[in-house]
Parts: sequence; C-alpha cells; structure tokens
Amino acid sequence: MWVGVAPRWTVGFIHSNDSVDRIAADATFCVRQRDAVCERLYHGSGVDVRYSALEGDLAVAPRARLLVRDVDPAKPALAFGALVRWTRSRFIVATDPYVRVGFANTDRGNRTHLMLPVWLGVQPTCRWLVTLRTGWDADAAVWNDGWHGQLALAVRAAPTPQIDVAVEAGFPSLFGPQNNLKTRAAFVTVGWRGSVF
Repeated sequence: MWVGVAPRWTVGFIHSNDSVDRIAADATFCVRQRDAVCERLYHGSGVDVRYSALEGDLAVAPRARLLVRDVDPAKPALAFGALVRWTRSRFIVATDPYVRVGFANTDRGNRTHLMLPVWLGVQPTCRWLVTLRTGWDADAAVWNDGWHGQLALAVRAAPTPQIDVAVEAGFPSLFGPQNNLKTRAAFVTVGWRGSVF
C-alpha cells in the first residue's frame, strides 16, 4: 500500500517480494507452508519511501526501504536505490537497481545484496500492459561467480481506471552460475488506485 504524503513524496507499506521487485516464492504471507522456502505464514514487512526527482518521458525516483526480511531469526535491512522509467509511445523500459545492507544475522543469509532488475514493456491498448522482467541478482560477497539472472512474463489489465489485475510467472534464477530451473514463481495481484482524502 502506497500513499502520496506530499506532491513528490510517497510512503509505502510493503509485504511481499514482488513489492521489492523480486520474482520469488517466499513472500511475506506464505499460504503453502510445506518446504524450506515457505516454512511459516509470516516472514516480514517493510516501509518504502520514494521521492519523485524527475517526471515526464524519463522519470527518476530515488527510494529507500527499511525491511524486516524475516522474523526468525530477525533479518532487518536497509535497501537504497532509484526507480527509473523511460516511456516512448506504447513502450516502457524501467529499472529499480538497489543495494540492500543487512543489519543483523548477516551470517544467516542477511548479507549485503546487489539487485539490477530490468522491465521491458509494451501497451497493446490503453488498458493492457505486457512486460518481460529480467535482471541480475547477487550477494556482494560472491557477485563475480555467485550471481543469477531472473526472467518472468507479466500481463496487467485495467478493467476500470481505478483497478488493476495482473498475472506474472517466471524463474527467479534462470541463468548464471547459480541457476536453478526447478525454482519458479507465479503471482496474481489486484491493485486499487484512489484518493484517501
């Protein structure tokens, strides 16, 4: 949930890997608690703060996220980067590169992390958006030979100006030295835009 708190400032309360631009199954609320990826119902949350520095065909919004990546053990972290989007006619190229720094339990998976997601999108009509998501992902300690690349396809429709419905499916680690073709994820999301004041 994101709220515009001032003309250029947005604050969000985030509860899933998809909200931090990751294609992964271990979201905050884990419905299927059967394997090591999804051990318990609740994993963590975060606060996302954005500033709209540049608007128009090229939009830039620096952002910072305070995250609780897991609660057992506690994995607090800070992520900082910038959301960048370029639009031309019906085409969109966007990225949200960030560095995530763990504050505790770094030896238990909360290490410094580098992420460079890239979205390539096209709007076939004004109410549809088809996006290919890819990117580069690695822990800073092993970035040279421990990285992996992600790939997903997303389709978003806007049945009304206030409601979005999206379906996305993909692989969080499709290519690179750490590839794993068996790991895949799918999301169905519903979004609502409106004025709260």
